[in-house]
Amino acid sequence: MATSWAMEMAESARRRMAELGKKGRVELIEPDSIFARDRWLCQICFRPIPKTVSSPYDPQRATIDHRLPLAAGGNHTYSNLQSAHLGCNSAKGAKAQPPS
Repeated sequence: MATSWAMEMAESARRRMAELGKKGRVELIEPDSIFARDRWLCQICFRPIPKTVSSPYDPQRATIDHRLPLAAGGNHTYSNLQSAHLGCNSAKGAKAQPPS
């Protein structure tokens, strides 16, 4: 059974793709599986991501980032998602993540 967070992320990705006039794949992904795969390291700055923070606006808060943004034709799939700090994700914006 998928969590409500996974279902909300998938629905948000579908809506965003529709708004952009893009077609792509949307998988139901449990965010914790992305954080576990990435070992709770931000894949943008490669520093640890705290598992709990006191504020939803904390730049260190854990977020899920699309390596190739939906706006650039990326999919909402396990292989295109990565762990990121809120601040790193926001700074990256709609740019593609360069290969590491």
